[in-house]
Amino acid sequence: MGCVTESFDEPGSTLSSTSSVAVRSCNSPASQCESEAIGDGVIPELALLPVSLRVDPLVEVRANEGTWMLARPTEELINSAVEDGCRLGNPSGTYSVDVICVVEYGEVLLVDDQNQIVPAYPMPGAAPNWLHVTDDFVYAGRIGDGALPDSTLIRIDRAPQVPTVVLIPAPFDGGQDWPSDWVIASAVLTAEYQGLVSIGPDAEGTSVNSWIGMETVDLDGIDRLIDAAVGK
Repeated sequence: MGCVTESFDEPGSTLSSTSSVAVRSCNSPASQCESEAIGDGVIPELALLPVSLRVDPLVEVRANEGTWMLARPTEELINSAVEDGCRLGNPSGTYSVDVICVVEYGEVLLVDDQNQIVPAYPMPGAAPNWLHVTDDFVYAGRIGDGALPDSTLIRIDRAPQVPTVVLIPAPFDGGQDWPSDWVIASAVLTAEYQGLVSIGPDAEGTSVNSWIGMETVDLDGIDRLIDAAVGK
C-alpha cells in the first residue's frame, strides 16, 4: 500500500525547526544508537539495523521538527524473520521488551532531514494505522481487526515529545505482554472509545492520515479518554 504524505504548516507556532531534534551521538549505519534505543524502548536487534531495512513508511506528515511517520518493518526484514517464527530479539526474553514479532510490529517515528530517527515510539503487537498532527500534539492509533483485535490511542506532546499510550482491550481474543508504560483502559473507557475513531466516507469528525482507508476521529473525545485513563 502506498505511503500517505502531508505537510503540516504552523503559522505562529513557537516550535523552531531544530528545537526538538536531537544531535546524533554515534557514527554508525545503525538506525539508532544503543542509548537512544534503550531510552525509546526499542529492542537492540532492531536498532542495529539500517533505516533502509527497518523502516517501511506508511504515512508521513512533515512538521517543523521533522517528519512524523507511521512505519513497519520492510518486507525483506519480515521475510527473513518469518523463518524464525516472525521473532526478532532474545527468544527467551519478555515480549515487547526483549523480543518482537515483526509481522505485528509498527512504530511512530520522528525523522529529521538526514533521515535519522529522533526518536522512535515502538508499538509491538499494535501497529498504528492512523496519524494526525496538531499545534500541540501528535495523535495516532490502531483500530483493532480480526488478526490483532486490540486498539490503541497515542498522544505525543510535540514540545517535550512525551508519549501517552492507552490500550483499548478487545472483548475477546486480545491480550499481549504490553509495554509497562502503556495504560490499559477500563471497561467504562473501553465503551467510551466506540465512535471516537471511524472508518468510511460518511463518518464525521477530523480527517486523519491513514494507510487503511478514510478515517475520522473525535479529537476532543480522544483527549477526554486519554486524560481519564491517566487520571487527569
